[in-house]
Amino acid sequence: LASLHSDSHWLPSFQTATGQQTRIVLTGGSHLLLNTCSAVHWNPELRQLRLLEGELLLQNKKGNAPIELLGKSAQVHLAEGKLLLRQSNHTDLVAQFEGYSQIFPTQSKQPPTTLIANQQVRIVRASNQIQPVQLQRTLSAWETGMLIADAMPLRNFVEELGRYRSGVIQLAPKLEQKFISGAYPILDTDLTLKMLAATYSLNIKQRWNGYWVSVNPV
Repeated sequence: LASLHSDSHWLPSFQTATGQQTRIVLTGGSHLLLNTCSAVHWNPELRQLRLLEGELLLQNKKGNAPIELLGKSAQVHLAEGKLLLRQSNHTDLVAQFEGYSQIFPTQSKQPPTTLIANQQVRIVRASNQIQPVQLQRTLSAWETGMLIADAMPLRNFVEELGRYRSGVIQLAPKLEQKFISGAYPILDTDLTLKMLAATYSLNIKQRWNGYWVSVNPV
């Protein structure tokens, strides 16, 4: 793992490497899916799940005891249903696809925020502000092994694809604001690069056994 936050005494119970995804059945039949480069610590007695790094999808069946999900900037009590938690350098994203949960900021005395199905929030770590944002259903497309782009800047697409591939993808500056759309496989990034080259007339070259990729106009 590149880094762990201040609670570094928590050792991962489950973790994934670059380009790997792992499904885990937790106590009580709850389901956890870890995305690429992710790690969690699971305490079955407390039903407490700490996301140390990366991104997860968590599903808690109706009738189960709630799961307490600990992130870098908030505690999320998942009563039932399915949610996504993604941590980045400065923000956390919580998307509730089914059921409901409550979000408690860790560094402020704000009242909890209730999240119901089809709602999403962004938590700004520096201020602990919880900002409602429009639900991005494509956020969880990685569950089916896909990356969905809908008029996405190529710069953002390359950054996202880089999470699933070891090495460097270098994008020509003049292509950064080129918009692309489509569904691309994330577990076969070589195929995705070939699809991009064919669809958008790009010159994509690989060096050092694919570690260094350059994307340029034709």
